Amino acid sequence: MLFIGLYVFFVLLCGRLTADVLISGIFVAAAVHFAACRFFAYSVKKDVLSFALVFFALRYFFGLFVHIVASNIHVMRVMLSIKPKLNPGLIEFKPELKSKAARYVLGTSITLTPSTYTVGLRDGEFSIHSLDVDIANLDSLKSIKLLEKAEEKYYG
Repeated sequence: MLFIGLYVFFVLLCGRLTADVLISGIFVAAAVHFAACRFFAYSVKKDVLSFALVFFALRYFFGLFVHIVASNIHVMRVMLSIKPKLNPGLIEFKPELKSKAARYVLGTSITLTPSTYTVGLRDGEFSIHSLDVDIANLDSLKSIKLLEKAEEKYYG
């Protein structure tokens, strides 16, 4: 992926598509790729895994979008009802996420969802405030399972 990206970047920077640009682009991209592998701990394996995680990210963000829309509808129902039945409170749960990046993505996703926000994260345990604790079922969220799969794929 890095080699292809470098090659395309070089050709775009040159501004013309001739044989000498295409051939020299191969050598320049190969040299920068070699330097990245040698001096910056870059590996092709991580690059391929990162590319595979793009599909996980697309699925995750689509699911997050659906969840945000459903949560917006729930909040509108609560706000427009004459006697809203609210049960606000803190929920604490500890998902089986190992990496800081996955916990960060989950915490941000919870905060983006209407009626919930992440109050704290300590030792992998989330504290979340919810407008209605009866509705919030955080352990069964598909997004947590998807993040766990992505972690397993990337970190092994």
